[in-house]
Amino acid sequence: MLNLEIRRLADNTPTPVSIASLAMEVRGKLQFPREDAQASGKAGRNGADSTGPALIVRCTDRQDVMRCLDFASRHDLLVAMRNGRNEHAAWDDCDQGIAVDLSALCKPQR
Repeated sequence: MLNLEIRRLADNTPTPVSIASLAMEVRGKLQFPREDAQASGKAGRNGADSTGPALIVRCTDRQDVMRCLDFASRHDLLVAMRNGRNEHAAWDDCDQGIAVDLSALCKPQR
């Protein structure tokens, strides 16, 4: 599970990437929507019919965000950031990229 096909920015092609280092660095939850869709039978062959990110990182703090951006930058990967208030359809523009969910950081302070 720690090797994913993630789209590169330079040539817009999916590239096998090990996310082991990212998984060990972030405190937030990692979600694999393409694998989840395949396991539930909602995706077509090899997930070809599904769009959206290869990986969603649900960041718990600013350090998680910085680690995600650093990882994406080092590997020249497509990354999108959302505040989590949008529906999952909002992730569609991050096809086979890394989606960084900031919803835990957007909660109102009291």
